[in-house]
Amino acid sequence: VTPAWGLGRIAPYQYERLPHLTRVRIFWWRLPAYLLVFLLLGWFAATGLLYAHVRYRVGFSEVRYSHLVLLPWKIDDYRRERGEFWIRQGLELAEKQEWLEAYYVLSAGLFSSPAHEEARLMLTRIFLMAGRTSRASEVLIEGLAYHADQLDYLRTVLGFLFGQQADATVIEVARGLRPRLDP
Repeated sequence: VTPAWGLGRIAPYQYERLPHLTRVRIFWWRLPAYLLVFLLLGWFAATGLLYAHVRYRVGFSEVRYSHLVLLPWKIDDYRRERGEFWIRQGLELAEKQEWLEAYYVLSAGLFSSPAHEEARLMLTRIFLMAGRTSRASEVLIEGLAYHADQLDYLRTVLGFLFGQQADATVIEVARGLRPRLDP
């Protein structure tokens, strides 16, 4: 009797070579444990490949292996951290006055982490420099979902809309904010 793979007593099966046949004895109760071990090894190997891809090919150098191992359960944390990383990169690009690249990176970052006020204001400035005032006002108004309780942000949005003479939009925004701001 020979155990499989030289594992001895913990082998999933044993075989015995006889002169005219080979007899295989399968230990069915050990197979689920082996299946679980191989699935875990495969999961960790796939996570390692994903980690290397995200870190070195995509450029997200602050990725954490723990988020990728538990990706189905930590997808929101991963997306938020990825968005904040892109926002930091976009703000650095804006400081270097590389506006087109900053626009792309900030847009992607705000998609993943929409509550970042500084990125939203910088994206608004980029739209204003490009002459896209309607898109700038959309970005500011979208930010009210996250910053409506911040008086400075509210002043910025309303001041911008008054400066654009968008009185109907100001009335619409104020109607939407009134139930939130009333005690």
